[in-house]
This record gives sequence, C-alpha cells and structure tokens, in this order.
Amino acid sequence: MQTLLGDGLALVGGLFFAAFFIVAEDVRRSVGLLTFVALVYAGAAILLWVPVSGMGLAVAGFSAETYFALVALGLVSQVIGHSGFNLAVRAISPMLLALLLLAEPILSAAFGWVYFREGFGWETVIGGVLILGAIYLGVGAERMNDRVQTG
Repeated sequence: MQTLLGDGLALVGGLFFAAFFIVAEDVRRSVGLLTFVALVYAGAAILLWVPVSGMGLAVAGFSAETYFALVALGLVSQVIGHSGFNLAVRAISPMLLALLLLAEPILSAAFGWVYFREGFGWETVIGGVLILGAIYLGVGAERMNDRVQTG
C-alpha cells in the first residue's frame, strides 16, 4: 500500500510539473530568468514550510555533513537542474520538457550507484529502459509534430 501511495504522489507531482511548464512557457516570455526563478523558488519554499512546520519536523540541528548534502542537493537539483529547465522553456515545448523530466529517476539511480555505491534491482533496470523508450517515442512524436506545423 505504501508503494501505491508513493506512485500516486509521484504521478500527481508529475502532473503539477507539466502544468507548471505550460504556465512557465507564457510567463517566461515576459519575465527574465532570475526574476522568474526567484519568485518560483520563494513561493515553493513558503508553500513547503507549511507542512514542515505543521508536522513538527526538525529544520535545524543537523550535522555538518547533512548541511553540506542539503546545500549540494539544492545547488545541483534546483539551481542547475530546474533553473536549466526554466531557461529552456522559452525554446523547447513544455511537452518535451515534461518528457525529459522522466530521466530524473534514471540519473538519480546512476548517481547513487556511482557516488554512494547503492545497488538497484532488475526492476529498476527494466523501468529505466521503459522510461528511455518513452522519451525516445515522445521526442520522435514532437519532431513529427514540428514538421507538420512548419510544413
């Protein structure tokens, strides 16, 4: 049951991310990247603070190693990764960006394997192959759609 809940939350998160890209495509036409990400990240921090404080979760008192990991996570995934997507939304369709987000779990598994020596089972390998296949098919469909629209 816990796995099904996690799958459902991942699906809802993906739907919200796709909706975000559709809105971001319009907003980014008139707002600079730094202004846009500052507003988005500040808004996300405020929205996430509500459940964190409501559940009484710890927000301080961690080890130096944990703080380093949190800063690295923020810099790599947020500043580089998601800001890159927000920059790209001006030039790449939201559908294609949403498809490319599917590669995130594959990259996470690869980083975990390389840097933390974490293993993964055949289910993960099969899931990764299916995700890469979906990305391939989606990119092909996007290219065909672009050809049809440009004539």
